[in-house]
Amino acid sequence: MISSFHSKQLCYILGLLALTSCRVSRRQPTEIPVVRIQTTKGFEQGVSTEEGIIFLGRTAHKGPVKVSYLLGPSPLVEAGKIREGVGPLHFVDLEVSIPKAPISFRAPKPGESLSLILYDGHSPRVLSTRVARDPRIRGTALELPPGYRPKPSDIGAGVFQPSPEGPALVGLLQGVARLGGKSWLLVAGRETWKTHFLKPTPSERKKEVFYRADGTRTIRTSYR
Repeated sequence: MISSFHSKQLCYILGLLALTSCRVSRRQPTEIPVVRIQTTKGFEQGVSTEEGIIFLGRTAHKGPVKVSYLLGPSPLVEAGKIREGVGPLHFVDLEVSIPKAPISFRAPKPGESLSLILYDGHSPRVLSTRVARDPRIRGTALELPPGYRPKPSDIGAGVFQPSPEGPALVGLLQGVARLGGKSWLLVAGRETWKTHFLKPTPSERKKEVFYRADGTRTIRTSYR
């Protein structure tokens, strides 16, 4: 578990994400774009992306939420609202900008190293895994990291691959499958992305100035 926020932890995290040097990404360990979402019916994990916060809507498809994220030595919490998506994907819009991850549309190859980042609202936990090599499996499935026992609260955690912009989101942890006495992690990824993102969108998103209750001013982006 990552409990310190010194520069050496940056090298540690980026090393786990299979990046070749600390120069590749300027993302700090306290800026990993994983979030914990509190809905009206429970908690979920998700990832902040350039398209908004993505999560699986396991506990709610609409309504207000509170989002815990990393920016500095302590987690911060912001209020938001669910924006219903397509299929299993749902989104949260916030009034402020928080660290974001790019979304990858490149299908990970069998045997490719990826990283699963879990976030319990306090500190991230980075686990190394690989894409499954099994002809019986269709879609994206991952090997179970050594010593890792999946919990229901881990559903929605982000799976990442390295990119020039830093860790890019490959998908969200969707569940566990058991086949022939072996367990695999199932990921909602590229095929799921296509149902939502590969459609016509405005060339410029609408932006508006929003005044918060504390008197501060922010710029809010509309994703509709």
